Amino acid sequence: MQTKNHSATALFLFTLIGTVSAVTYYLNPIDGNTETGNGSMENPWGSLHSVLEAGLIQRRYYAWADIVNPDAPIKAGDTMMLMSGYHGNFGNRLIGWHNDDYITIEAAPGESPQLPWIWMEGVSYWKFKGLEIRAELNGEIYRGGITIKNQPSFGNSHHIIIEDCNISTASENTVKNWRTIEEKQTLTPSEPASSGTFTLTVFSSATSSKTTIPIAYDATVEEIDQALAVLGQSNEICYELIVYSESERPLKDGTPIEFTFPFFGDVEPIEYDFSGLGITATLEETIKGVKEWENLRNGVYCKAENNCIIRNNKMEYVLVGITCQTPGCIIENNKVNYFGGDGIQGCADNAVFRNNDVRNSLKIGYNHDDLFQCWGSPNANVTIYNNLFIGDDGTWNQENNPLIPNAHSSQGFFFSLEAIDWNISNNIMVNDHYHALSMNIVSGVIENNLIIKSPNAETSNGGSIKFKTSESQNLTVRNNIATLIYDGDPTRNIIVSNNLLADKDTYNEIFTDYQNYDFTPLTDSAACDGSINGQPGVAIGALPCEATPQECIDTPVLLDYISEWKQGSLGMAALLQKIALWKVGC
Repeated sequence: MQTKNHSATALFLFTLIGTVSAVTYYLNPIDGNTETGNGSMENPWGSLHSVLEAGLIQRRYYAWADIVNPDAPIKAGDTMMLMSGYHGNFGNRLIGWHNDDYITIEAAPGESPQLPWIWMEGVSYWKFKGLEIRAELNGEIYRGGITIKNQPSFGNSHHIIIEDCNISTASENTVKNWRTIEEKQTLTPSEPASSGTFTLTVFSSATSSKTTIPIAYDATVEEIDQALAVLGQSNEICYELIVYSESERPLKDGTPIEFTFPFFGDVEPIEYDFSGLGITATLEETIKGVKEWENLRNGVYCKAENNCIIRNNKMEYVLVGITCQTPGCIIENNKVNYFGGDGIQGCADNAVFRNNDVRNSLKIGYNHDDLFQCWGSPNANVTIYNNLFIGDDGTWNQENNPLIPNAHSSQGFFFSLEAIDWNISNNIMVNDHYHALSMNIVSGVIENNLIIKSPNAETSNGGSIKFKTSESQNLTVRNNIATLIYDGDPTRNIIVSNNLLADKDTYNEIFTDYQNYDFTPLTDSAACDGSINGQPGVAIGALPCEATPQECIDTPVLLDYISEWKQGSLGMAALLQKIALWKVGC
């Protein structure tokens, strides 16, 4: 006698019915009409904003509540296909919108729909795909990006998918105008100075204090520039300024001095006091939109209860690229380029960050930019795998106004929280800050990473792997390339092994083309010759060894290696090497 599985049958029928009943609607902000259309491809509605305002989307304020507009056509499981054009904002701040299944807002094939931002709190089962989110489209940069938050009154957010979106504060053309922004202060002495000093005073919001420094009457332009640089460093300010005068000693010669600042950030302009020179001076200020760079808005911010997926997105000219404070969030295959705060902020248990490309932070104000930042309460079981982090890839000054400061001084991985059972593997970190990989990691694995100094570095910093040896335990640090790695401690089960220490004077002996960012290790280098790990041809670090045509692996052989890997007899690093050889071909 056969027993029927009624639960399985019911689930199948429910899934089938749900699939059949799902509807795709079309929205066209140029040729559509929300009042007279029916949402079909032939008779589309208007903009997304108009559809929202017309109440055409079923809404449940609380996950347990009834739908307040059950006659609305768009329901859980449906998709809104957006045609090209400006769709307005998706609510100024939508609070309380829970679905039983995903409502998808997606770019129709070949279309480029535009919105200034999406901001939702206390929501569930929403998917955004293929949209252009650009804050300046609103006419005034007010909000930006995609923001998902929990909401105390309407419940936590969950089941959010954001994929294939292009997110920015402003367009490339707009930003080109920002790149010429400056504040110029021109001091003109009333007459040449023959003795004494004058003072420069700056107030920093970072330290809430003023600092004053004296300048001698016969100081050179270079000495004045250096004094300002020291003044800026002491106040946690990056003064990327230019000091110019037609005279080498402008005060002594009585010639004007120009001070040009790309940014002030949260810093008051410099104050000058000439009374110590026994002369007077006039001050002329020229300001060109110096605050515009401070309008940068975030890319994606997701602080939800669970199930937040952010993948295949591009964030450019943003403040923070991605923030995920959602347990179990998946952040994958995203690109963050030109950011003014942090590239990724990842603070959540069981989170996965993989295959992301983060580069080119822009120094704005006194913020210490991080390529990957995490802080707060302890986080456990976080995976950071196969990501590329570059503080400065060398394109900014080549393509843009040199007044805009670079970000190769940005911090790398910087985690001030307790990291428990983290796996940081197969990542490439390129920067020139003394925090390259610095963290309070209690337990976990740091392996197969390339932590390298930037080819564009102006300092000797970068390349270090640091952890708190007094607090760490059950930590393995192996198969990494770095300049500095803290020692292990067997008494605390901190194992540091099979790492290659290298610096700029040896990079060319290890990498294929270090100056041009090709960090593939050479076959005959210490990273590949087996002298460290006992496995010739299996690389130390994040990349497989340089492949040579003589080493031939065809598809059948590769499949055999994959089988060995599945059986556990071949490691991941070795498999990656075999795949690299297979790509070369026979």
